[in-house]
Order: sequence, then structure tokens, then C-alpha cells
Amino acid sequence: LLEPMGHIVIYRLDSMMVGILLAIVNLKFPQMWQRLKSFCLVGALGLLAYYFWILQDWSEISQFHSRLALNFYFPGMDLACAMLIPYFSGVYRSGKLPAVARTSIISLSKWAYSLYLSHMLVQLVLISLAEKNHFEVKYILIPLGVPLSFLISRFTFNRFEKPIMDLRDRIAFLKDVI
Repeated sequence: LLEPMGHIVIYRLDSMMVGILLAIVNLKFPQMWQRLKSFCLVGALGLLAYYFWILQDWSEISQFHSRLALNFYFPGMDLACAMLIPYFSGVYRSGKLPAVARTSIISLSKWAYSLYLSHMLVQLVLISLAEKNHFEVKYILIPLGVPLSFLISRFTFNRFEKPIMDLRDRIAFLKDVI
């Protein structure tokens, strides 16, 4: 299972480009960003529903028997998640979120890169374990994969990424002083 995943690096590059394109649209065309947020929300929910409920045969994706599923699964999930951003950024900017939600969003944004790096590994390990133990992947991927991905990313942010960024800031400060 893990060997073919090395060939999908291009999909991870697609993820980054989707984020860059969203940032450009948000900065250069803010009115369009606001107008399209409801459309994007409906489109994202439709794509997510397709991937989670209509596309029931996870073994076809995980075994890579279907090139169509392989070629559209990862970029489609990236697109679905990206389409949620205009809606949630509007909700965040409106100030109507409770303080707990705002704090959670800020915390999540700090360790989002760690989440990006860890989620695929968690997903692959769970798919592999499910197939070896004859479990339905769809029943363990979200209930276990999402919390595990968040826990691992928070741990790696707090133990690795944050200390390195703090060290970088201290070195930059010392450089300015000297």
C-alpha cells in the first residue's frame, strides 16, 4: 500500500497551489471572495458528501485499482477543503463566533502545517491496518484518523516547530542587537 503513495507527490503540490490561488483571490478580488462563499460552501459539502457517502468502496481507492479514483480523490479532497475557507473566513471576520471558537481557530492555524505533514501518514497507516485486520476502512478512518492527526500535529508543533521558531526569533533579535 505505501509504495504507490510515493508517486503522488504532485497531488501534495496541488494542495499548496490551491492555497496560493485562494490567497490571491482573497487579496486581489475580495468582493468575489464574499459573493462566492455560499456557492463554495455548497460545492464543498457536495464534494465531501460524494467522497464520504457515495464513494463507499474505499478498497478501490486504497488498492489503487481505479486510476480515476486515484487521480481525483486527493485533489478533490483538497478542493473540497479549500472551498470551505471563504465561508469560514467570512464567519470568522464577522465577529459572531464565540470566544472559544475564535481561540480554537487561532490555535489550529498555528499548527496547521504540522497537520498537513502528519495527516497523510496517519491515513496510510490506518488504511493499512484496516486492510490487514479486515476492517472496513470507512469506519476507522474518520473516527480514529482525524483525532490522531490532530494529536500528532499538536505534539509536533509544540515539541519541534515552536521551539525552532522561538530559537529563530531569538537569533534574529540578537543579530539586530549586535
